[in-house]
Amino acid sequence: MKNMSQIILSFLVSILVIILFDNLWANIFVIILLLAFITLVFYDMENTLSRDKKTTLSNLENRLKETRDKRAQTYKRFISLSSILSSGFLLIDDSGVIQLANKESQKLLGLDLVYENYEDLKGDKTLYKFLNKVYLTEKRQRQQIKYNNKYLDFIANPLFEHDMYSGSIILINDITLIKNAEKYQKNFTADVSHELRTPLSAIIGFSEILSREKLAKKDRLEFSGLINKEAKRMEQLLTDLNTISKMDRINYKLKTKLVDIKPLIEEAIGLVKNKITEKNLILKVNVNSQKLLLDKDKIFQVIINLINNAINYTDNGFIKITGKTLNEEYVLSFEDTGIGIDKNELDLIFKRFYRIDKARSRDSGGSGLGLSITKNVVKRHGGSISVKSQENEGTTFTIKLPIKK
Repeated sequence: MKNMSQIILSFLVSILVIILFDNLWANIFVIILLLAFITLVFYDMENTLSRDKKTTLSNLENRLKETRDKRAQTYKRFISLSSILSSGFLLIDDSGVIQLANKESQKLLGLDLVYENYEDLKGDKTLYKFLNKVYLTEKRQRQQIKYNNKYLDFIANPLFEHDMYSGSIILINDITLIKNAEKYQKNFTADVSHELRTPLSAIIGFSEILSREKLAKKDRLEFSGLINKEAKRMEQLLTDLNTISKMDRINYKLKTKLVDIKPLIEEAIGLVKNKITEKNLILKVNVNSQKLLLDKDKIFQVIINLINNAINYTDNGFIKITGKTLNEEYVLSFEDTGIGIDKNELDLIFKRFYRIDKARSRDSGGSGLGLSITKNVVKRHGGSISVKSQENEGTTFTIKLPIKK
């Protein structure tokens, strides 16, 4: 704009000089000066335009480089993020090619998927069907699939660029633990219902007989005693269920303090001594004193459970309780000469509601939860419990508790 003004001004001055000075040579000189000036102006304009062009191109190149660098940086972050995800991650483009599969996805699926077309996965029908559905519908999809003995949750989200489908992102989560927990919860609920139904049916049946029939005093007392027995059994079951439900909580904490375990064992023996006497069993006790960091009530319940267990399954012979310090652990064992446990059942006895001898356990008022609670309590204390047994010869339960200083 400035250069054009200079050219116009120079033309006006030249015309004015030619008008004022009516001289041929003067006019020629003015015209030559004008042409020279215009040439210089245009040359300057050309240099300026060239510089501006170079500057503009340089700026565009810099911006393009910055954009490319940002994209490359974003992609690197994206790849880095996908590699540390605890979930599986797949990126499928609009051609159906798997452009990205993080390590977790390859681990969950047991396949090296990178740069494979999903069409090549037809051998894995469940996986192929889901990916094919995602690719064809171009919509968000979610499905839980059982794959390689695992339960996997697939979530697919489509990607669009300028309203055109450009691929899909797929997240894969292993939900096997959740599915197993659901299955366990269903089984547990069914077991509880079954266990409660037996004493409830007995109570209802006996109470109906008492209300309808004119019974002799002896029979009435017998039925009343049976109702009382079944009610106590149900009470024990509910108490044990309450204990288990509390201990199953993630935030459950033991109320620990330093306790001498010997007086605790002696107190437990005092509560069950009459049962031992009634069955004419010999009780052998050899327990050393040792202070341990314990939840007193919970460990007391463990001791009672194991002694009662020995009494219930032993008809003759002895029950032996020993406790001693060994290698920074307190080792407590409960040995009996009872009916023993079949070797095929040793891995099952700590399961909830599992009974070795169902009739004997029910008669004793057991809930089938005692050993499960015992194992849970011991583990919560950082200890371990093991069992050795021989059919018709006896059983020994051994608990090891850490000595914390």
